[in-house]
Amino acid sequence: MQINTNQNSIPKIKNNFKPSIKPKKLFYTKFLNTFFTLVILFLIISFNNLNANILVDEPNYSDENVEEVAKSNLKIGLNLGYKLGFNAIPPVEGRKNDLGFAPIPDFGLSTKYYLEDTDNHLIFDINYSNYQFIVSDATLGTKYPHNVSYLSFSPSVMVSQFSFGFTYGMPMSTQINSVDFDIEKINSLVEINIGYNYEIYSDEDGSFMTFGKLSYALNGFMDNYAINDPLLTNIPANPIIKMTNEHNPRIASFQLGFSYLFNM
Repeated sequence: MQINTNQNSIPKIKNNFKPSIKPKKLFYTKFLNTFFTLVILFLIISFNNLNANILVDEPNYSDENVEEVAKSNLKIGLNLGYKLGFNAIPPVEGRKNDLGFAPIPDFGLSTKYYLEDTDNHLIFDINYSNYQFIVSDATLGTKYPHNVSYLSFSPSVMVSQFSFGFTYGMPMSTQINSVDFDIEKINSLVEINIGYNYEIYSDEDGSFMTFGKLSYALNGFMDNYAINDPLLTNIPANPIIKMTNEHNPRIASFQLGFSYLFNM
């Protein structure tokens, strides 16, 4: 009896967790490198402007016009925020949704433009945004954290301290249960958000603010979830209901953060 030792005849097990380097991921890596370069350049320019202001005579601002000056300028600065995430879609029987805390805070650039003769302004943020939601085994209690990072673009309008807008995010990296997952299978993020902004301090140089924001994704987390779900063979062990794309997670999140904006 002859044993076939040809390796090509041995079936290979598909590993959903295996990362792949594809043109899409390389593009996002270059985009992220450019983004961080812009952040560094912004910090250098801001530091140089601060030194220049120390060396020249600054106009005197009275208490009456400080607020007017602060609100009449274009503002550009940095933001930092911490986020809680939750899958807002009811899971298939045998699973349950748990609250997750993103291990990496959001950070990025903020731009605000005050509309003339109003208390309203336009906001545009470019952030490295991070989310976590947890899918658990309803029987065993085993938790499977889903972590995903996006390069996000968020335009919004602020009216009487409340902001209304949306976010578009390009997936940069994904980990499921601490294992890298192929970002080619992760959808771009489209979400709506509503927030509240409170100015803690303001002067002729800039303003320090805190903000809270609620967000809800309008699309599913994963492409073709019924096939690509990495937990498909894990939970539930004996599925009663067939997995479909209707179970594709949609991330709901709450963010609390701070920003400092320079008057330009």
